[in-house]
Amino acid sequence: MMKRSRMKLSLLSTAFIGLMLATGTAISCEVFTLTASFLPCFDQNTPDPADDTFIADFTTTFAAPPSTGDIELVVGGQTFSTSVTGLGTTFQFLSVPLPADGLPVQATIRFSADPSCTLTETVGTAPAACSVGLPVEVAVDIRPGSCPNPLNCRSNGVLPVAILGSATFDVTEIDPATVRLAGVAPLRGDYEDVATPYEPLVGRQDCRIDCTSMGPDGYMDATLKFATQDVVAALGTVVEDGACVVAQLTGSLRESAGGTEFVGEDVIRIRCKGR
Repeated sequence: MMKRSRMKLSLLSTAFIGLMLATGTAISCEVFTLTASFLPCFDQNTPDPADDTFIADFTTTFAAPPSTGDIELVVGGQTFSTSVTGLGTTFQFLSVPLPADGLPVQATIRFSADPSCTLTETVGTAPAACSVGLPVEVAVDIRPGSCPNPLNCRSNGVLPVAILGSATFDVTEIDPATVRLAGVAPLRGDYEDVATPYEPLVGRQDCRIDCTSMGPDGYMDATLKFATQDVVAALGTVVEDGACVVAQLTGSLRESAGGTEFVGEDVIRIRCKGR
């Protein structure tokens, strides 16, 4: 329907020009249409949605443009222009970069030599940002209340792990089905205030000092149990007696809470002697 309407408008504008020429009536500049087509969002190969862009092509039709000056496109706080020399009654501004912010795109066509010859249109809605943001860092405590955090590689029991809540992180918004410790899903989980967050949240290396035995802090924590042998198998060749291993926990919030991905780390001291 839109294509047919544009065609009808173009035919009417052509007929209008012909009528004016035939009757000898002076023709004043007039812009009839301004349309655009959009390419998909491009993430600039970064995780930052603020730099996401897309490319737009703009097409405009008009009559009796000025013989001097420029035709200008104003869009997204930018102005693009070209000389009217050799201009017909249709022109395209191609490959115009714009922010991919999901907002309506308003554009204006104007002629620098005739300020009254202008048209402003909302030509569509920009694609939404498409970058996948960096995961949010969260506090993780393996074996809450213990420092260092031992893992008996011969144990057939469970490894307790807590994702720690805070004033800015509500653990009840976590989607339990997405949680993984070294790629291993938990056997079960619950909610209980068991520990206090400890910096740094990621980048821990030293099993002697990069851990905490601090207890409850007044914020609810997500308490999880993992099969020890599944974690040992996932850690693979790094499991040897006395080794200090960094275990990474990943997951995401429920879709109703935004679906944001998160990541946290803690260090484990491997024990393989005895049971």
